[in-house]
Amino acid sequence: FVADGAARVRGKLSLTLPIGTVGGATAHPTAAFCRKVMGVADAADLAGLMAAAGLAQNFAALLALANEGIPGSHARLARQRKP
Repeated sequence: FVADGAARVRGKLSLTLPIGTVGGATAHPTAAFCRKVMGVADAADLAGLMAAAGLAQNFAALLALANEGIPGSHARLARQRKP
């Protein structure tokens, strides 16, 4: 990973994700619509999107742990919830 000078960090992540976009439930109209909305043209695009979403979730979990912790976050959100 390297800093690109614009307050961002860029890097490359290599994972083996067996992803398919042909056959099974992928022909379902909702699945086809979701791929179109996301701009997914093939399995490689879908795998990249899935890896990015997983990485974002990991960063969010690390942020929660580094701040007030998960129990603290849940307690704060529960206090903000309106009945």
